[in-house]
Amino acid sequence: MTGRFLKIKDLAAVGSGNVISKVIAGVFWIYIASLVGAVGYGNLSYFVAIAEIGMGIALLGVANTNVVFTSKEGKTQSPLYPIALIAGIIAAISTFLIFENVGVSVIIFGNILFSLVVSGSLGLKQYKKWAICFILQKILMVILAISLYYVLDIDGILLGIGLSFLPFGIFLLRNVKKPVFNFKIVKSRFNFMMHSYGTALTKTLSQSLDKLIIAPIFGFELLGNYYLGFQVITLMSMLPASVAQYTLPQDASGIHHKKLKIITVFVSIVFAIVGVFIGPKVLPFFFPQFAEVGQIIQIMSIAIVPITINLLYNSKLFGLEESKFVLIGSIIFVMAQIVLILTLGQIYGIYGVTWAFVIANWIQSIYLFIIDRFKLQTL
Repeated sequence: MTGRFLKIKDLAAVGSGNVISKVIAGVFWIYIASLVGAVGYGNLSYFVAIAEIGMGIALLGVANTNVVFTSKEGKTQSPLYPIALIAGIIAAISTFLIFENVGVSVIIFGNILFSLVVSGSLGLKQYKKWAICFILQKILMVILAISLYYVLDIDGILLGIGLSFLPFGIFLLRNVKKPVFNFKIVKSRFNFMMHSYGTALTKTLSQSLDKLIIAPIFGFELLGNYYLGFQVITLMSMLPASVAQYTLPQDASGIHHKKLKIITVFVSIVFAIVGVFIGPKVLPFFFPQFAEVGQIIQIMSIAIVPITINLLYNSKLFGLEESKFVLIGSIIFVMAQIVLILTLGQIYGIYGVTWAFVIANWIQSIYLFIIDRFKLQTL
């Protein structure tokens, strides 16, 4: 009974942390959309995408590696931290030299620092601490970004987002008082780390590369409409994301929650139905300047189900240390999305780009299902 209570308590901590932080972020991004308009929102999403890709390149797969092996060994993988931090500094400086935007560089380094902190907490199954960190970061983001917007315009929003990550460096210093380059540990984790790196990078590309393609082809106004729809879908996907974050260290410890995952998929179907039928009526009413967002959210909502399936399969595969299959699935998604954007986008415009997002997610789900059904049975 006690064990079951602890599981419910842990899941509640992850769920509440994820839901509260995502609601805060979702409301923030929706408010920012009303504040800056479609063109400004498109510009903002373009620079956020650049920052996310820079962070994805520099993080080197350390976050997932930290979760899995910290969960297995009961201590944070501190020798990996200096590698990620040095890579983050290099990425931040390089990005500034190319784009001359301080906010983008601060987001890159700050997000890497924050990822190391929360991945360590998740690996140690410190779910309450993990939740508090996420909620506090989002509150800081809202305060700093909106305040600096009135001083520096869109650049202030970017700088505020980046600065919201930095205070959590205190937790990193507290956990890693004497960081050392232990290359034996790095070598023993290298294959998993590289698979995790490839997976994290392709995941980042899947979430950001479409914005970089849409802007030059369709313009920042349509990108703003697309990004608003994307933010709504992110908000609607917070439940499966919470479950996946809870199950990753559980799967890594050999504890699987099949019933919980099945229920999560059914709930995602309900969310998808709500998005398809209600989303197009609600969003245009509140955002009349975003003319295309109604149809975009109607199409994007269909992706909630495969997004959920992909998150849960990835949790299982990471827990089994079969990260190569997660990597391949992520590559399949990115390649499919790029091809579909360039083909369907040319024919159907922004709606073709939106369908590319949906179809690519389903293709990835089919691949992961085949791997789980046929390949894992023989391992």
